[in-house]
Amino acid sequence: MLQVLALGFNKLQGVIPDEIGNLQELLKLKLDFNNFGGSIPIGVFNISTLASISLTQNYISGNLPSTIGNGSPNLERIFLDANNIDGVLPSSISNLSKLTILELSAIELTGSIPDSLGNLRLVEILSLQGSLPPEVGKHKAAILLDLSWNQISGNIPSTLGSLQGLIQLYLAHNKIEGSIPETMGNLLNLEVLDMSSNMISGVIPKSLEALKQLYSFNVSCNRLHEEIPNEELLLISLTSLLCQMKDCVALTNGMIVAVKVFNVQLEELLTKEESIAHTKTFATIGYIALEYGLEGLISKRSDVYSYGILLLETFTKKKPNDEMFTGDLDLRSWVHSSLADKLDEIIDAGLLTVDEENSIEMLQHMSSIMELAMNCIAKSPVERMNMTGVVAALEKIKQQLSSRY
Repeated sequence: MLQVLALGFNKLQGVIPDEIGNLQELLKLKLDFNNFGGSIPIGVFNISTLASISLTQNYISGNLPSTIGNGSPNLERIFLDANNIDGVLPSSISNLSKLTILELSAIELTGSIPDSLGNLRLVEILSLQGSLPPEVGKHKAAILLDLSWNQISGNIPSTLGSLQGLIQLYLAHNKIEGSIPETMGNLLNLEVLDMSSNMISGVIPKSLEALKQLYSFNVSCNRLHEEIPNEELLLISLTSLLCQMKDCVALTNGMIVAVKVFNVQLEELLTKEESIAHTKTFATIGYIALEYGLEGLISKRSDVYSYGILLLETFTKKKPNDEMFTGDLDLRSWVHSSLADKLDEIIDAGLLTVDEENSIEMLQHMSSIMELAMNCIAKSPVERMNMTGVVAALEKIKQQLSSRY
């Protein structure tokens, strides 16, 4: 019996056949990146064995079946993003007790997020839209929460600070009001925090100084007061026309930039140079995607680029501005030229201190991480993975390593 149906990236058209619901031993349904229209057949969510469904980037419309959480108790991953799905998020989805990934961004859901969604304690990656109920703080396993580019309104629940395993939090481009809760300082594993382009007011809490892992922090285009707790929390991007920020982070062309300050010398440099010099500085440093530094274009794919660079830096112990990189040689090209047969020469030696028996297998894992990083820093933004895919890939590598060492 068929267990995996994978037809992604094939430009298939028409509607998804009702007969797919007859595949009662199906484990994975992957129809992403096609041109399917119409609604999702109700029978798809009545396959009791189904563990993963991916319909990303199609033209699927209509409402989600109200029984979405009743007939497929083994569902672990749902990817329905980038479609024309509308209506409300059915409360029955909270019955999917095994769910770890729920990706519903870039669709047209209305109404609020069901309070019962907080019962999904195993969810690691949550991306959807609606208002934020306090129950969002129950997702203790969450490592990525993406609620950006939606119509979310109201305040940020203080319970969000309970998600202490959270690594990335995206709340940008919504209608969120009120202040940033002090409890956000409890997110000690947080690396990316983007709350830009909302109506958030008040001051940046001093509790955020505790976020030592934070490398990307963006609260631009809000109604925040000017006080910034310390030099580690610089603001990212967009225009100063809607913002009231310090002059020291505004370029002469009206744009507010862009990175965590890694040292005092860099901060001094940013305040002294002209706007064109700033742009070149970021491109030279290598943490910022070229389309951002040169054209002012910002997107999640720009953050993916920065994350890819940090992955390379972590595993090679080489910074993008290392003195060895001159002329056409940069961190990206150096790693690319070594992936095939010189990987052991560029990986930090301290990470390869395993016995000879396991050294080849360890290098294979390192190769997977390096290839993932290279995918993140592809020159064209559309060729880069999304962050959901990056986290899922890293989690898979982590599980493989945990089972062996």
